[in-house]
Amino acid sequence: MDVSCPGCCSSRQALPCLKARDAVLVKCPDCGLVRVDPWPAEEQVLPLYGLSYFRGPTRGYLDYAADEPVFAREMGRRLTALEGVGCGGRGTRLLDVGCASGVLLRIAAGRGYRVTGLEADLEVARWASERSGLVVQAGSVTQALLGAASKDLIARLRANGFTVYDPEMDMFTMMGGGIHCMAQSLRREPG
Repeated sequence: MDVSCPGCCSSRQALPCLKARDAVLVKCPDCGLVRVDPWPAEEQVLPLYGLSYFRGPTRGYLDYAADEPVFAREMGRRLTALEGVGCGGRGTRLLDVGCASGVLLRIAAGRGYRVTGLEADLEVARWASERSGLVVQAGSVTQALLGAASKDLIARLRANGFTVYDPEMDMFTMMGGGIHCMAQSLRREPG
């Protein structure tokens, strides 16, 4: 099992909480982050997110573009929530990693943010740029940030002019809350 938590950097052993197919989900005993273990290598994950992920019958979304109004409402609410705690607003640089079709980019640009999208796959980046009318770069986070001086992701983002909301994880978990990441399944079961 991996030991270091990507959420809070705890070195305490993560606790197994669910085994599914070829992966184990583990929970950080300090911040509550649930993640896959072992953490997959970038080269294993990136090929999964080509254009077929957003238009495919077997993995990801059936038709991401058709669902954009739903995503737009939710992303608008989340952006408003961030602005409500003083994170973001007109002039703030926003990097949307895994920007899909650029829905968040369009909303944020409409509110005066300076936006950049990042998609791992070149074809998806072109599709997102066409749909959003905004700049979407192709590549991984590592590739996009290699020019920055710091080896720490948050410091790299700040070095590139981005505002990073970097709260202590216990701010969210001290009253019983938890940290989670929402993601689509990589494979859709037939039927």
